[in-house]
Amino acid sequence: MRDDSSESTVEMPLPNRVQERINELIKVGFSDEGLLTLRTNKDLYDEFETFVNFCLVHFVTSMDWRYNACNNVVSEIFSVTDEAFCILLLENNLLDYKKAADEGRKISRKESQPRYTQGGISMSNIKGWDRKGIRRYNKLVLAVHKNRLTETSKEMELQLKDHYMDICGKKKSQTDAEDDDSDDDESDEEELEAYDGFAGTIQETLAIDSTPKEKRQRTDNDSFVSATGLCSVATNITPV
Repeated sequence: MRDDSSESTVEMPLPNRVQERINELIKVGFSDEGLLTLRTNKDLYDEFETFVNFCLVHFVTSMDWRYNACNNVVSEIFSVTDEAFCILLLENNLLDYKKAADEGRKISRKESQPRYTQGGISMSNIKGWDRKGIRRYNKLVLAVHKNRLTETSKEMELQLKDHYMDICGKKKSQTDAEDDDSDDDESDEEELEAYDGFAGTIQETLAIDSTPKEKRQRTDNDSFVSATGLCSVATNITPV
């Protein structure tokens, strides 16, 4: 006789669950308020978590992420310019992401339709961001800085930090930690890994268990300067 109590719901494979979460994030990008609402709307907490876990996470090293995720809120790990530039990158390729999701395939460079990088400013024969994109980035920096100061944003950051602390087991009491002799410490660590869900293939970053001797200090400009030459161009253009 079959024991029905032992039956369990079949979970969706990880890549499919990741793609569903990313599709929801893309929908926010096409909304009237856009991705800037991720920090101002409590109902978008899941999408905010997806934005951090699958997009913003790539702006720091795996070592920095694994060390800081359980110890600091998001705004202490990623600079304002990190977040603004990440949103700009998503906005630039939203049409491609939507088409890839709808058709279930990768979009070739030839058929790609970026918003801000077609026929942009030429730097060493490589076309970069057009002026509209640079102006948009400048506005995003101001908006992200403002949104981070809201109570809703701060509450969402603390909620996300608590989530990471649960994954790392840092919320266990000292007694529980001493009594727990199991080897399951890494059972949930995969949730802290970075998946490149927008590339079409889900790839897991190798885990790094060591922690840095001292926390790397970041400013609002260092990571952006290292990531792109847009910053130097933007300083020479007066927004209108």
